[in-house]
Formats: sequence, C-alpha cells, structure tokens
Amino acid sequence: MEIEEKLEIVKQISHEDKFRETVLMPLFDKMGLSPVHTHGSDERGKDIVCKEENSFSLVEWIAIVAKVGKITGSTTMPTGFQTVFNQVQDAFSFSYKDPRTKKEMSIAKVFVVTNDEITQTAQSRIVDKFGTAGATNANVHFIDVQKLVELIDEHWALFWEDITDVLTEEDWMTPDAGLVLYALALAWTLSQETGMKKKIESDMKIEKIQRQTGLSKVKVKAALNYLLRFKYVEKTKKDRFKLHSKETVGKLLMDSDQVRLLNAIKSISNTNRHFTRDMVSKEAKMDVLSFAPAFVKKALSDMIAGKYIKQDRSRSSGHYTLNPVTLRDEQAYLANWLKYRGEIPSSS
Repeated sequence: MEIEEKLEIVKQISHEDKFRETVLMPLFDKMGLSPVHTHGSDERGKDIVCKEENSFSLVEWIAIVAKVGKITGSTTMPTGFQTVFNQVQDAFSFSYKDPRTKKEMSIAKVFVVTNDEITQTAQSRIVDKFGTAGATNANVHFIDVQKLVELIDEHWALFWEDITDVLTEEDWMTPDAGLVLYALALAWTLSQETGMKKKIESDMKIEKIQRQTGLSKVKVKAALNYLLRFKYVEKTKKDRFKLHSKETVGKLLMDSDQVRLLNAIKSISNTNRHFTRDMVSKEAKMDVLSFAPAFVKKALSDMIAGKYIKQDRSRSSGHYTLNPVTLRDEQAYLANWLKYRGEIPSSS
C-alpha cells in the first residue's frame, strides 16, 4: 500500500473516540507505553495517559491530546491552536491519579496527536504561549498524520489489513436501528429452523416490521435507511427487507447466550482490551453462565467472524483483543438479544 493511500485512510476517521480507541490506544500499547483511556468530563486535558521508562530507569508520565482534523492557528475552532493550548496547559497543570497506586503523578510530556496536518503557525503559537517556561516548551511534542503513519508502520504493520474496514463509518447505530435489525435477524434465524409447521420468511415488509417493533413508519424507514447504508440489510424485489446475504449473514451475532458471553469477556479483559481463551473458559464455567466448551469454541469463532474480537497476532495462540468499534456500533442491536432473548419484541 502506497503512503498516500495510508495517509488518506487515517484522515478519513471522523470521530475522536474512534481515533482514540481503534488507532491510538492499540498503537501506544504496541509501543510499550501502557496507555490508559482518560477521556471524559474530568480528564483535565488528558485524552490518554501513557507511561514509559526513560534512559535513567525513571518512569515518566505522558499525556496525549488527541484531535481529529487539521490543527490550525485559529482561536475559535475546536481544532484551533487556542483549544489545543488550553488542553496542553491543563494536562501539565493538573496531576494524574494512578488508579493502581492512587498516587498523584505529574505529567512530564504532552504529545499533541492528530490524523491530519498541524500547521507550523499552530505549533509555534502553542509553544510560544507558554512564555518563559522553557522546560514546558521543550516537553510539548507534535505528531501529525505523516508521523503517525510512520509509527503505525514501525510498530503495527498489520494495522492496514486489520482495521481499514471500520475507519470510514461516520455514526453509531441508533436504538431504533438496533431494534429493526434485531427483528430482521430474528426472522432470519427462525427461517433457518426445520420441522416448523409454518415456514417463517427471512424478509419482511415495512408494515410487519412496524408491528413487531412498535415503531412508527417514519422511524422504521429512517432505521432501514441506516441499515441499508451500512449493508446490514438489503431490499428484495418484493419490496421487502432482509439481512444482507453477503455482509451480515454469518457475521452478526444472533444468539442471546453468545451476547452474554461477549459481555462477560468485556468484564474480564484488561484495560487494553486483551484477554485469553483460558480466561474465557474459566469464566464460562461459572454458575452464572455454565457454558459448555463446545459452545465457547463456536462463540469465539462467531465473534471473530463478526469482528467483535480478533486474534492478537503479536502474541501466541489463544490471545485476543476486543474490537471497540464493532462493539459500540452494534451495542444498540446486541442489547435487544438480552432484552427479548429470541422473542418477538411486540409479544414479549
């Protein structure tokens, strides 16, 4: 893949949370920086906090200010230098509380990272605004899209085949879309069952989707437009809708027990979303789940096919990581399997 294509792929990311979760957190982990996601109302300028051991065997804490889009010399834009400077200043001014030791740790360096360009004007204004604080000036660093791609190539060569298929999605699935998708997924699963007195069709008209979901026609149409756009569903010749035969069938989780196991995996994975097959097997034996080994094996295989999890190729066999993008995008859908457990919503 040419460098221009790589730059364009990274630039297409439009959500800061996806940028942090699918690119920066895994990248910093592979660089040995032990990243901790801190984004929220009390982050004090720190989107991500990392730590590294320097040449003197001392641990230094690093704050990451992560932005999507070009960082300019503007004083008003969300990616303008003033906004970025305020975050950098807060990152240095307020210590970070280590969740493990509960100690307050000072930030030694701040890296401003974006998936686009950082203009020279913006860099100069951010550094110059610190005035005479020379030590602080020296510890503000910038990573633009060019440098970011270089780091990805050096530390995460499989990135380009692992993650490009989810980088261009622009918005999350709504509860309405999740409910409509659940109704269509349920229709498909029932259509595959044998020995039923009356065959269940895998596709449905809008009116039937309305009856099953309790949603208005306007809401059903809006949900279907989203699901068609992202190829979760397809339209048949009879003006009916069903799961997309190539993009969805065989990839979407369609079993309430598998969703329960997936939630258990989320609870036992570490801060970097890593977990092992042994951890899952142990959790599956607990009374709360009581899943057989054969079920666990198939569930893990289905989760990989659906990109809910992926094998961690940087480690030995039996190591996995959660895919935060798929989990968040489809959360509105998955929740319905736990709520309705394979029953039609309107009759539950």
